[in-house]
Amino acid sequence: MNLLEPTIVVQNLNGKLKNKVFIPTKSNVTTTCLPAKDVIDRLFLGQTLIDVSNKLGCSGIYNYSASNSNNRISSYYTWTNTNRDTLSIEFDANDKLVEKNYVKSPPEVATCQPFYAQWDKIKIKDSYSTIKNEMGCEGVLTQSIDNNNIPDYFSIREWARQDRNSEDRAIFWLENNLLKYKQFIFKDAKTTCIPDIQNWQKLTVNMTYDQVRTILECGDGTLQMLYTTSDDASALQSVYTWKNVLMDDNGNLPIGGISYQFGFVGGKLQEKEYTNSTQPFSTCTPTEIGLNNISIGKSWTSIENQQAMGCSPSLSYALVNINGGAVKQYSWGTLVKDAVTTRAYVSVDAEGIVRGKYISLTPPTSK
Repeated sequence: MNLLEPTIVVQNLNGKLKNKVFIPTKSNVTTTCLPAKDVIDRLFLGQTLIDVSNKLGCSGIYNYSASNSNNRISSYYTWTNTNRDTLSIEFDANDKLVEKNYVKSPPEVATCQPFYAQWDKIKIKDSYSTIKNEMGCEGVLTQSIDNNNIPDYFSIREWARQDRNSEDRAIFWLENNLLKYKQFIFKDAKTTCIPDIQNWQKLTVNMTYDQVRTILECGDGTLQMLYTTSDDASALQSVYTWKNVLMDDNGNLPIGGISYQFGFVGGKLQEKEYTNSTQPFSTCTPTEIGLNNISIGKSWTSIENQQAMGCSPSLSYALVNINGGAVKQYSWGTLVKDAVTTRAYVSVDAEGIVRGKYISLTPPTSK
């Protein structure tokens, strides 16, 4: 949401109020004070917002207040420093501390260039010193947990030239300084061809990559990720994509993009996913009346459901996995970055039954 004014959001279920949220005008303040962790540790349940602000040395950023069907009212504040370390605190209706959560921002990953060939040589249960020697430099410790007074008993080390999607990244999970899992994320890339959705529909689980590639009739996909917990090739997980855009900084598909993603284990297809955010989703604008005409629990192909909005939607998302899970999402309306627009969608299960529906409406223009 692009909130220029205070906003109230309510959620109804079966015609009754379920939740309500108050969101203040978006603050221009992005950092506050944030003292040492020992000061944070001394904050206790029941302290008031004023007490907490005095202890910490400054006021926090007010994020929002929420109330649910149990009439519990909570307000949420954050304190954050320039390193993006963050303290989040929930206060009750009397402004008394209910819960606190301190998250230390992970360090920036900037190392020597990781290469897949190096990563591939490293074996499960190799020591960190072996990993470091093979990779050619120290990895950045991005997470650690002590266990039975042993520091860094569980740890994660990462290698990447820079913290961005355009760089290869090697990640190693260690237990007591020995490798437990490893992952290699390849720098993001587009493909020269986008498959037809009809060919995607033909793919079935347990196909090989070569079979998938042949049916898609769209050249090679982009190898995005490898992950394994074993030296056995049957445990190797891989992800391939065919897409026309690069992912954004948050790892999401930008508006206007089309992506086909395939997950393999041991070289066999386990999951296929399709995402289409080409705009607009439909030639008509969805309405609340139209959404009400769609019946949950009925076949999506029924005349009642197909004609509810007055125009055809786009297939915006579809997923099929080896466990029999399948879902499709059909959308109407338009998406615009950083704005609330009129958009609606329905979710359809593997049997073609409507299981959910949703609409967001463009806020009225203030006069």
